[in-house]
Formats: sequence, structure tokens, C-alpha cells
Amino acid sequence: MMKNTAEATYRAEASYVVQQRLGMMLSTPYGLGGNNTMPVANLPSGILTTKLLSDGRFKFLVTWQVPGESQHSYEAVTSIFTAR
Repeated sequence: MMKNTAEATYRAEASYVVQQRLGMMLSTPYGLGGNNTMPVANLPSGILTTKLLSDGRFKFLVTWQVPGESQHSYEAVTSIFTAR
């Protein structure tokens, strides 16, 4: 039961990290840029990767790995359109 609770907490944190990154991108649309990778402090060995798939379409991938377990991931894809 404790393991399931920890896994749910990590998934929720991964979702929150993606929402925070998306919010940052929306607040500075001129800096949308392309691909980048950044560490995620609140997840064990956590990494957030942002990829530009096509014009305005982004993929967010958060990975983490608890020692002794297999790697976990959370993925979200969204489109961001800006006024020109």
C-alpha cells in the first residue's frame, strides 16, 4: 500500500511539473523554443524533456527512477498557438 501511495505521489508531481513548464511557456510565448532537458528536483533521478514536434505542438516527458525499480514516465502532448 505504501509503494502504491509513493507511485501515485510521483505521478502527481510529474503532472505538476509539466503544468508548471507549460505555464512558463505560455507566459513567455516568444521563448517557446525547441527541445530541452532539465532536472526535476522533487522526483528521484527526475528529468523533464520538452520536444517541439511541429509548429506549436510540444511533447513533455517526465522520467524518474526509484533505486531498485524500473524507470517510470509521464507524457503529455499539447499545442500552443500564438497570435501573429
